[in-house]
Amino acid sequence: MIREWTTWLRGLRQLSSHIRHYSAPIDGFIPAAKQKYVPTSGTYPKGFLVSGTHVGVKPSNTRFPDLAIIVSETRCSGAAVFTKNKFQAAPVTVSRDILRSRNGDGIRALVVNSGCANAVT
Repeated sequence: MIREWTTWLRGLRQLSSHIRHYSAPIDGFIPAAKQKYVPTSGTYPKGFLVSGTHVGVKPSNTRFPDLAIIVSETRCSGAAVFTKNKFQAAPVTVSRDILRSRNGDGIRALVVNSGCANAVT
């Protein structure tokens, strides 16, 4: 698993010379109601690599990206706002604990998923 992750990150570094101007669904179709939320100009900050894909987090989502990763080419600072719900899911508590233990420093990557609740909602 770690070898696959390292290989994947190496591949992302090779893509660093490419500029991605905006993110759209895998098939390129953006529903009219969502077009106002998708930027049509601008670039990601230098030194950051971004990718997203469909992994099937929710069975009802069969075509829209639901997992993204943002990787910094160097260590950077991170911060977050977490739910105060008493029934927090494991990803919430783990992420909060990692940021706290590192004092928000030395963060390299962020994984973002869509379609999962943070806890009992």
